[in-house]
Amino acid sequence: YTLLSLNNPEVYRELKTPEELPFDMVVFGLNMPREILYDRINRRVDIMLEQGLEAEVRRLLDEGVPTDCQSMKSIGYRQMLWYLVDGMEYDFAVDKLKQATRNFAKRQVTFFKRMPYIEWYELDAEPDYENVVNSMEQTLVEKFKLV
Repeated sequence: YTLLSLNNPEVYRELKTPEELPFDMVVFGLNMPREILYDRINRRVDIMLEQGLEAEVRRLLDEGVPTDCQSMKSIGYRQMLWYLVDGMEYDFAVDKLKQATRNFAKRQVTFFKRMPYIEWYELDAEPDYENVVNSMEQTLVEKFKLV
């Protein structure tokens, strides 16, 4: 492998086992049922709004950041621009923000699920994070002989 190919996600997607990785590493992934994940995403968007996403976008506009600036095209900013600049109804813009965030999460899951070397942990509505962390720690101890 060259340094350039190590930065190429396609290289990792083609690997079949952890032993084929070009260096020693362990990659953990957290997964949960889609319904639970989407509910968490929706709640997180609500928190972002409560913490001032709209005010942040207003401030950026007031400071002269152009609406076509790359950062203003990101999830969250884009939907607030639809509301603040384009006149979209607030509730509709929020729904679009939640939908865009859920779609992004789905693409991430799809991308990472193709990587066979990831050790996945399935979480439920009330994850036992202590158990998950203990299991991860045990994996690291065994893999890297960290006794």
